[in-house]
Amino acid sequence: MKTRKWFILFILALALLVPAGAALADYRDDGVIKAGETIAEDVSIYGSDFVIETGGTLEGTLLVFGGSVTVDGTVEEDLYVYGGTTTINGTIERDLVIYGGYLDVTENAELDGDCVLLGGTLENHASSEIACVTNPVGNLMDTLGGFEAAVSGPTRIEPGPDRWLGRFFGDLLQTIGLSVTMGVLALALASVFPNQLSRVGAAIRQKPVASGTVGLLTAIAVPSMGAALLLLSVILTFVCVGIIGYPIVFVIFAGLIGAGVLGWVTLGQMIGQRLAGWLNLNSKSLAVTAVLGTVSLTLIAGLLDALRLPGSGLVVAL
Repeated sequence: MKTRKWFILFILALALLVPAGAALADYRDDGVIKAGETIAEDVSIYGSDFVIETGGTLEGTLLVFGGSVTVDGTVEEDLYVYGGTTTINGTIERDLVIYGGYLDVTENAELDGDCVLLGGTLENHASSEIACVTNPVGNLMDTLGGFEAAVSGPTRIEPGPDRWLGRFFGDLLQTIGLSVTMGVLALALASVFPNQLSRVGAAIRQKPVASGTVGLLTAIAVPSMGAALLLLSVILTFVCVGIIGYPIVFVIFAGLIGAGVLGWVTLGQMIGQRLAGWLNLNSKSLAVTAVLGTVSLTLIAGLLDALRLPGSGLVVAL
């Protein structure tokens, strides 16, 4: 029993190191990327002020959980907004996903990828060329026209061919690394928790719509709840009563990551069963099908994101 608990902690820690989760760096005290300055790391903001000045560049992913963030320069990776106030007056070279908080997109803002609004408030100026898919779950359920709009995605500004190829091969290498990591996780889960993996797969096969709906709503609601609790803890810390909120937030997000990994591996295992049949493999054990399907699923999702096809940002976000 003790060994299993340590293994669970190891799995959650490993999942936090996966490239898709983006290992986040704490930024320096002044919270400013000045003009002409380039920072080559991912940055997460928790209830503080952060500014990328005009001419400044962040060569990584920016996550905003709270505070006030202003982007007048360039973010070369994705921007995720979970809370706080974010103003974009510069360039986001990949995808923009809003889970919560307040986002102000000015007329000078540029976005090279997709914009997906899952929650929070978006202030989009009329003269801005950025188009966001708003509440994609509701749009998909309303009409076929809404489905078409969500799949086609917003208008994007594509970079030049040389830059696109460099970015594509970089994303491809990251996808391969992530696929190998997920394959190792799939092997570990199938070996240590075969019964749990089988039960989750059976639940998905019996009630696919219900399982998918619950999983999607959880993916949307839990980050928002965690971000709200984190912001409350930051405020209460000043009166020395908010520190208890931090471990709760950690447990919430660790549980979400663990559930996400389990769901991904389960879906991969179901795909792996079909692939094993098509390939006429001699061994169709749970471990083999889990690794085969999870690696294939991760590769396909990563390639869609690397190719930057219309609507790929929505698929990856969901």
